[in-house]
Amino acid sequence: ALPPSLFQLCAELTKVGICCAAMLCHRALGRPATIWCGWRHTLAFALPATIYLVMNVLTIRAARLLPPPTFQLLANTKILCTAVASRAVMGRRL
Repeated sequence: ALPPSLFQLCAELTKVGICCAAMLCHRALGRPATIWCGWRHTLAFALPATIYLVMNVLTIRAARLLPPPTFQLLANTKILCTAVASRAVMGRRL
């Protein structure tokens, strides 16, 4: 088994590879594929990206520390939380 940090690195590098392949396909079809939109655009995604990174690291840590049934049960509570947040924030029916 891979150490958690190496697993996380491999997962993120896979995402970068998929993005690069998508950009190359986009350019091969003659469509514009802007790589850099400036600091303002980049900084708009800094906080969500950091939260996503921390969430991934904590998920892998929890998966290593908790028994599988407990981890799966806790992981599935995000569906319920999303439904409740959807109702509370957006006023949509469940």
